[in-house]
Amino acid sequence: MRQIVNDYEVIEAIAQGGMGSLFRAKRLSDDRLVALKVMRSDIKSELEEAYALRFRRELAISKELAHPYVVHILDGGILPDGSGVYIVMELVDGEDLAHLSSHELSIARMKQILLHLSEALSYIHSKGLVHRDIKRENILVDKEGRTVLVDFGLALSSDLTRLTETTDR
Repeated sequence: MRQIVNDYEVIEAIAQGGMGSLFRAKRLSDDRLVALKVMRSDIKSELEEAYALRFRRELAISKELAHPYVVHILDGGILPDGSGVYIVMELVDGEDLAHLSSHELSIARMKQILLHLSEALSYIHSKGLVHRDIKRENILVDKEGRTVLVDFGLALSSDLTRLTETTDR
């Protein structure tokens, strides 16, 4: 069955995370392939508003960022049936660091990844943001060698309040 979210047609599932699912999708207006992140529908009602707020925050924060080593956010909003929220971002054709084996990465390549990551972090810090979820799964490496920092769901901005409890990690 064809699944459509506003101007995006879901093609296939890519990953499942704590807050939502990630899909490969096609923007119907121009056939561009994108990544579509949808808030999980099975989140319990008492947590739903906090997760939705984090999701909306990720969208707001990420839309303000424009850097070659930070994922580009294209769109986002409320699902057509009102059951949750979604974020549309560039589709990074590659793998995360968790899936790249160490024998695939030369010392020179590792240095390049670290340089790209440090530039991305320097950029977001200059914007008053702290990512707060740097891990191998949130660092993508595309087929051209570009490193891309993703997932700003736990990011903290100097002008926003904290959304996680002190026990969250």
